[in-house]
Amino acid sequence: MNDLFGFVVRHGPAVLFGWVLVDQAGVPLPAVPLLLVIGALAGAGRLSLFWAIGATVGAEELPFAIPGALRISPDDLERRHDEIPRDAEIVLYCT
Repeated sequence: MNDLFGFVVRHGPAVLFGWVLVDQAGVPLPAVPLLLVIGALAGAGRLSLFWAIGATVGAEELPFAIPGALRISPDDLERRHDEIPRDAEIVLYCT
């Protein structure tokens, strides 16, 4: 267990970044345990909260897009519906 703890302390932001990145790619990962560990380490001063938050936000903002895809949120769909081609097959996917 100490090896795992040490690994997370040394590589916490990278682990968090990778975890969120894989989750954004659609792999169902349980986020709560990792976020609790990262938060506890940051709160104990063993991990930089700045880097932990930066890793999370960075991974969240990476566009997981199929080339040529449009990223339109449900809130923007009514406003941007004219960007959706009418003469092509449409495939919806979540990012």
